Amino acid sequence: MNTNQNTGSAIGNQLAEKYGKAADELSVRISRLEVVSQDTAYREGFNLEALRRAENAAKEDKVFLGGYAKGVLVLGISALGHEKAEKFIAACGGWKSHANRVLELLDGEKGEIRMNKARSCWVIDLASPRSEIMFTWTSGPRERRLVGPRLNTTNGGAHWCGLISSSVIAGQETENPASAEFVRKAMSCWSEHGMTPRQWASVESKRQNAGLERHAEIVRAAIDAGKLDGMVVCEGLGHSLDLNTNYISIAEEIAGTSGPVPLDLADQIHAMFVVKRRVEEEARFMAELESEQALLAAEKAKSEAEAERLAEVAVACQSAGVSPEQWQAMTPKQQRLAIHRVRLAGKI
Repeated sequence: MNTNQNTGSAIGNQLAEKYGKAADELSVRISRLEVVSQDTAYREGFNLEALRRAENAAKEDKVFLGGYAKGVLVLGISALGHEKAEKFIAACGGWKSHANRVLELLDGEKGEIRMNKARSCWVIDLASPRSEIMFTWTSGPRERRLVGPRLNTTNGGAHWCGLISSSVIAGQETENPASAEFVRKAMSCWSEHGMTPRQWASVESKRQNAGLERHAEIVRAAIDAGKLDGMVVCEGLGHSLDLNTNYISIAEEIAGTSGPVPLDLADQIHAMFVVKRRVEEEARFMAELESEQALLAAEKAKSEAEAERLAEVAVACQSAGVSPEQWQAMTPKQQRLAIHRVRLAGKI
């Protein structure tokens, strides 16, 4: 206990002085505002109350939070450690019921949840030797609220947050099946991941957001590469019908599925397309060259066949004793017979 008090004093004195000074300055300002505008002074009074609450939390190492349900007394704030305790005390300075969101900061922390002797309020002792893992829950309009300490986080009472642990629900599983199921799932998540359900959901959300941001970065690189080629690239239409390419697919292929996106990804995509176009241009040129060569070979074969035919016709005309004009006047059948006789005679 002495260690906690010393730690609390080391943390609290500096923060108490900080919030006390801010509260004193605001108090002087409110005194001046009462002469000019009582409505403004009234509203500033809530801020003064919040600053005093934070000041007292830093001084006394405890804070009392109230709302539409039984109040909650948090003890041993310094047990959270310097950074977390400073954040907790700062949240205690929230305006009106917004300060009740400090319970969300205790998610995954160790503490003992119990009722006070008069059973008039809940006590959360963060320095208790009987501390256990606590889990935060929240609920909105028309949503179920769990057992244990809970406070409204909006002035209308539509939104709530609370804390629950295994000991709070012990022996009440039948009467509160929803709370028992929440604790069971929370303990399972803690055993599997070492995190509370809220923490795990936050990690998963950040992971998904990181994946989306990575994909967006890849798409932006594909767009920049398209600009270098004079093409307009966008999600869902990342291809060019003229070039038969897909900038986004190429960008994803280069960037891979994990790891940081290369800083020069756009240049890599552009260089890949330059090489691809060069290869395609060379392939097109070779195809045209082969086509021309095939055409020349066909024309040469045709010329040779025509020359051979004319030679046969000349021999056939000489053997038959006819002139070329008379040969042209002959029917195709007569021409074939004449050539056939010349072949039988072995002249051609």
